[in-house]
Amino acid sequence: MNPRTRHALEFVLDNLVWFMLVFVLVIFSIFIPNYFQLGIFANIIEASSVLGVMSIGLALVIITGHMDLSVESVAALSAMAVGILFCSAGIGLGVQL
Repeated sequence: MNPRTRHALEFVLDNLVWFMLVFVLVIFSIFIPNYFQLGIFANIIEASSVLGVMSIGLALVIITGHMDLSVESVAALSAMAVGILFCSAGIGLGVQL
C-alpha cells in the first residue's frame, strides 16, 4: 500500500463517525420533508441531554479507574418503569408521582 492510500485510509477511519453522521443526515433529509429545521435539531439535543450528562459522569468514573457500569442498568430500569406507568395509567408523569 502506498503512503497516499494509507494516509487516505487512516483519515477515513479516524473520521468515520463524522462520515456516518453526514450520511445519516443526507438520508434523513431525502426521506423526511423539512428535516433541516431548528426545531428538529433542538428536539434531538433536548432528548439526548440526559444521556450526555450521564455519560460525562460515567466517563469520569471510568477514567479514575473505578469501572462502575451500573448506571446504564439503572437508567434502563427507570425508563422501563416509567414506560409501564405511562401505558398502564395513560396519564402524565407528574400526576403518577
